[in-house]
Amino acid sequence: MAAGAALRPSLAVEADAAWFAEPGIMNVMTNRRGVLGVRWEQFTPRGPEVAWAEVHAGGLYRRRGQLWALSAKGQLYGGGGHDGDLQVVPLPERGCHVQSVSAAPGTLWLLTTNGRLFVREGVEQSARGTAWVQLDLMQIDGCRLTQLSVGA
Repeated sequence: MAAGAALRPSLAVEADAAWFAEPGIMNVMTNRRGVLGVRWEQFTPRGPEVAWAEVHAGGLYRRRGQLWALSAKGQLYGGGGHDGDLQVVPLPERGCHVQSVSAAPGTLWLLTTNGRLFVREGVEQSARGTAWVQLDLMQIDGCRLTQLSVGA
């Protein structure tokens, strides 16, 4: 996360659930009883206590896929989402800061504050993926990306 960036609430919705993260809070709120549910439930991922800045559930589909979350300190976490087991996912470069992330079933895209774009490999085989691949942005040379939105 970019230094000095304003933290904002994050809402992610999939077919069977909605996820909400409020900046600086260690819990993620979820409604896994259908998007038209009548109440929110507290969802506390297993592992270290972390204050969440963003949550991305676009990779979850029919109880498969991944939940991705960005901590207030800029650390990326990923995991099954359904079982609450989120683990640290190494960032693509040492010392990089995350500008934006976006998920869809089987993929995670990450944009750094210096404008580099990465895609996470191996997301179908491993809940956290296996490696980052940097995308070549030569075709859009001169343009600066500031936000990502990946759809299914």
